[in-house]
Amino acid sequence: MGPVDRLLKLAGRRSHDERAALLRAIADMFFASAERSTTETALFDDILDLVLEEVEPVARRELAERLAAMDAPPRRTLLRLAGDEIDVAESLLTNSPALGDDDLVPIAKRRSEPHLLAIARRRLLSERVTDVLVSHGNDNVAGALAGNDGARMSDDGFAILARHAVANDNVLDLLIMRRDLPDKVATELLPVLAASMHARLENLDVGIPVAAACDLVGEARSLLAARLRASATPSRPLEVLVRLIDRGDLSFAAAVVELADADHIVDVAALFARRLKLGSDIVVSNLFGTDVTLTMLICRAAGLDVNAFSATLRLRNRRRRDHAAPGAVLKDYLAVPPDLAAKVIQSVRTRERDG
Repeated sequence: MGPVDRLLKLAGRRSHDERAALLRAIADMFFASAERSTTETALFDDILDLVLEEVEPVARRELAERLAAMDAPPRRTLLRLAGDEIDVAESLLTNSPALGDDDLVPIAKRRSEPHLLAIARRRLLSERVTDVLVSHGNDNVAGALAGNDGARMSDDGFAILARHAVANDNVLDLLIMRRDLPDKVATELLPVLAASMHARLENLDVGIPVAAACDLVGEARSLLAARLRASATPSRPLEVLVRLIDRGDLSFAAAVVELADADHIVDVAALFARRLKLGSDIVVSNLFGTDVTLTMLICRAAGLDVNAFSATLRLRNRRRRDHAAPGAVLKDYLAVPPDLAAKVIQSVRTRERDG
């Protein structure tokens, strides 16, 4: 039996399994061709549109996942699946390059919070889309946008995110790390940040004296303003910073902040490698890898204060989708004994030398 005969036979069946098999067979024919004319794509669009009426969500999700990577999928099928229930639509809403603002805005206005959350996780978002998302979304959506460096925000959008941040520490943690945060919003958030930090420090069971806790709160107040100033000015070359460190005119931590806020990941790695006597490749793989614990150990062994560790964490998070929430990580960072961190790095150094 040829492929066309098989399709005709499947088309005459009505069970869910056989309709799903028909959908997969049609999709296989569509994806089997490396190049498709506009007419061929439109024909597949018509056929898929008819078959989708009678298939279960799991089969629709499979098709959506296959279409999500396409630059020019069948248009009507794309929009239908993007507006489907979230289990079907999620891959398209988050990943499809074929969905533009005119497609995403109506979906964001009429669909559920999980749909909005999926859109908020797209690699790039315009202000037009983010304005709708922050206006219609909950704290989860706000947090996803705040932590998405590819999401462009309008002044109004930032203002709404700031209102979420006042009542939600997760949104606050993510929002204060954005390099494009307007000065006005940053200033309004500083007392909120200080209050949040104070509350968390009071709950830390790591033996921090009251005076030290107050100092950390003070640092928290200036952290955002300092970051904004640093991000507005390019950092000095690495060799200049190294000379200043060697002369005692600049602390290692201050150099890390300057390079990290300027987003110079290679120079940051080189600075850590020099400090810890490790190879830059070892530093990069551990400092910016999947396990934030390794980031904490390296920073602790290098003697970074809270401000410099936060700058390193921001640099790390800008390159990862699995953002580590600064508030929770700060607690763990302060609890890491410096001597333990030093021993771990010594062990890494020994393995690198002996290997």
